[in-house]
Amino acid sequence: MGSGATLSRASLQRQLPLKLEALPVLPAIVSRLLRVDHAAPDAFEITELIVGGDPPLAARLLRHANSSAFSGVVPTSTLQGALSRVGIGQVLGMVDALGTSQYLTEPTEGQIRLWAHSLQTAYGARLIAQEAHVDVDPELAYLCGLLHDLGRFVLFGKNPEETLSIPGRGAAPAAIVQAERSDHGLDHADVGWLACQYWKLPDPVAFACRDHHAADTARCQSPTSVPDGLMQVIQLADRLSLVIQHVNGFLQASPRVQIATLERRCLHGVTTFDFLTTETLVGVAGTVALRTEEALSMLGLR
Repeated sequence: MGSGATLSRASLQRQLPLKLEALPVLPAIVSRLLRVDHAAPDAFEITELIVGGDPPLAARLLRHANSSAFSGVVPTSTLQGALSRVGIGQVLGMVDALGTSQYLTEPTEGQIRLWAHSLQTAYGARLIAQEAHVDVDPELAYLCGLLHDLGRFVLFGKNPEETLSIPGRGAAPAAIVQAERSDHGLDHADVGWLACQYWKLPDPVAFACRDHHAADTARCQSPTSVPDGLMQVIQLADRLSLVIQHVNGFLQASPRVQIATLERRCLHGVTTFDFLTTETLVGVAGTVALRTEEALSMLGLR
């Protein structure tokens, strides 16, 4: 960071309200939402698909669905549940209330990479939850994967230089965290946790933000509202995305090279699942890459 500015926990907490309200919005998302025909039979599914491609908007929807406006109901931790509770009309109202100054009209390379990483982790988490036969709702895994880096959106906002500096330093999670602590005084996991606490997001999302880089997720203390295995699913999906983004030629490599790469860069040091083979994970990577490219095109980022 050129400024060398650092954040203390106290100063970040003072700035959080403004930082969260200033989370960027993609114009393509606004445009597509405004074109949704409320009377169409697939209006709900289309709206869920659009919101599910945009982490800041998904976080806003989840916040509203779990706000005091719906007090007395069980917290919801999926996009489907949040949208069912809030309704399509209120989603459009949320978008209309955002100022055009928040529109991310010229996303930088680093911002596009951040959106792609969030989507890759979301798609990967959903598929891993399905393939690993763990007792984790794939849609919960998707939303936690989509929002696991909420702290990075809060840290970087719309500043191109800040957004480019950290993600571009390398794929190793430990290196990313160390660089952020050096530049900001806090890392994105700390910031994500504080943001979730401020917006009162559900426990699974909050702990995914806090613990997705933890050295041993199995030892992380979390409430019973966080399903066993969820953190391992998110951590594995996160690492898979970093491999897809940072290992040149991975998707075009032979299966033998892909398997070796995943074992070295993705599976080493993380809890694995009995029913999830490395060969299956190679297939997951290909699907994740394809779906992410489709989503980025929808978002106007390709």
